[in-house]
Amino acid sequence: MAVDGASGSRGYGGGIVFTTPEGFKIYHAIIFNFKLTNNEAKYEALVGGLRLAQALKISRVSIKSDSSLILGQVTGNMEAREGCMAQYKELVIAMLKGFEEFKIAQIPRGENADADLLSKLTQYAPEHVSKLSRVEILDRASIEKLEVAAITAGSQSDRSNLVGADDHWMYDLMEYLMDGSLPE
Repeated sequence: MAVDGASGSRGYGGGIVFTTPEGFKIYHAIIFNFKLTNNEAKYEALVGGLRLAQALKISRVSIKSDSSLILGQVTGNMEAREGCMAQYKELVIAMLKGFEEFKIAQIPRGENADADLLSKLTQYAPEHVSKLSRVEILDRASIEKLEVAAITAGSQSDRSNLVGADDHWMYDLMEYLMDGSLPE
């Protein structure tokens, strides 16, 4: 799996190229609809590639990139000092634990040309170019935490305050979801 990321005035993207043992190639481009640095884009491409590998049920993965910084941080040869870079490193290491085996290798930029080209496919790319690969659009960073509202069991009057006056039909549903009681 070769990965690359790009950040520039024309957009943000990631490129992933899977090569099967038989030599077949699968091309995947990711368009990032949020701002990030070039190194963050490279991490996002790596995370996207690992996520795709997991979805494809790949158990052994060989990761290739031309980024000495990203690979150095993931292998522990370099320190991830910035907050988000450290978060990306932790995410990648956690994802790698889901594989039976993985290898990481730095390759020359010229050998990563396909992933580099895919990383530059942004919203501005001509339509015929984007048809050469699967294109995914991400609206938020992989390290961004989602806020979740917790609903706790309380008294019946507490629960009825969670729904509006016009939404009383939801009360029965909430009761069922919270404590399994069926409507009368």
